[in-house]
Amino acid sequence: MSANDPFAGLTIEATRRALASQLKTNGVETPDLDARMLIGAALDLDHTGLAIQSARLITGDESKMIAGFAQRRIEHEPVARILGRKEFWGLDFHLSDATLVPRPTPKPSSRLRLKLSGATPGPGRSASQTSAPGPARFCSRCSPNSPQRRALAPTSARQLSQPRS
Repeated sequence: MSANDPFAGLTIEATRRALASQLKTNGVETPDLDARMLIGAALDLDHTGLAIQSARLITGDESKMIAGFAQRRIEHEPVARILGRKEFWGLDFHLSDATLVPRPTPKPSSRLRLKLSGATPGPGRSASQTSAPGPARFCSRCSPNSPQRRALAPTSARQLSQPRS
């Protein structure tokens, strides 16, 4: 191991633990999750792949990539920005400097719009899963990639682009 390759020669599991510890020390809120996501992205492995290959040794190039991701996260750059993608409602969105990171919890302004529209979330649902008509409507029986859910998207987009009377 060297300063440029801090994780080279460690197993994937040891690297995950070391990175999580480093992130926690630097005040990152979700160090275990972030370490797993960053290492998974650097190695092109999903959660299962990381577990199956946990005893595999990290190469020098992989170590450099993980160290680069780690430094960006220590500087509190969001994981989605580091990875260039964000899963949201079962869909994978690619991010650029020009895009906002999708968030699962509506901001107070969204809650206010829902309240003013008279929409209320059903039992066990968040404000973003309201049963209100229009753009805020989600089909609870539809999977994220179902034709029913996709059919709602163009309608919602048209409704959002139309001026309100």
